[in-house]
Amino acid sequence: MIDVLSPCVTFNDHEGSTKSYSYVKDHEEPLGDVSFVPFFDDISVEYDPGTTTAVTLHNGSKILLTKMAEDYHPTDKIAALRLLHETAARGEYATGILYIEPDKQDFLDLLGMVDQPLAFLEPAKTRPGKAALDEIMESFR
Repeated sequence: MIDVLSPCVTFNDHEGSTKSYSYVKDHEEPLGDVSFVPFFDDISVEYDPGTTTAVTLHNGSKILLTKMAEDYHPTDKIAALRLLHETAARGEYATGILYIEPDKQDFLDLLGMVDQPLAFLEPAKTRPGKAALDEIMESFR
């Protein structure tokens, strides 16, 4: 469940609005205890590329997983969309790498990540300096 409030606490924030901050706070109803996550053993399955397998979940329900065939080409956007529609129509979930946009930088390159784990970097390399923070703050004026 997602708790949704107006995009801004001042939008529709008037007496009588069911979207105001005060109305939402006064009518908050927990739908369940989300602090408790029961322990379950991991579910792991091995199956051949290009095949579909039924996996029994902890509550007894089943899910159908379809693994990409070895000759599947994840750079074909139309094929990826077709695959999603076809598997959904059969009540299946496609697994594997479904689509890669070949001309895009990968996420680690976009972030300028380094090979060294972040936990071992010196603090000066993991947070912006005063000048950078001042520049960011100035952009909001």
